[in-house]
Amino acid sequence: MPISCIYSVADGVVPPQEATIDGNPALHENIRVPGSHLGLGFNPLVLWIVADRLAQPEGQWRPFEPPPGLLARFYRLTSRLAPA
Repeated sequence: MPISCIYSVADGVVPPQEATIDGNPALHENIRVPGSHLGLGFNPLVLWIVADRLAQPEGQWRPFEPPPGLLARFYRLTSRLAPA
């Protein structure tokens, strides 16, 4: 079963090592986003990622890759700014 884990290093409640998953990168991914634990439910980047995950056709899972454009540049910039 494919799994996408969305986590934040600045979560403050769940440590990143507990919020991520190890496994086959063809079926598991960890997506780092900026934000706090409570803020993840309202984070536009998180909502965008969840919508992207849910829009995938059944049986055709692929890792998250933002489409080209301004949103992708914003995502890459903000996820890079999240502490490693």
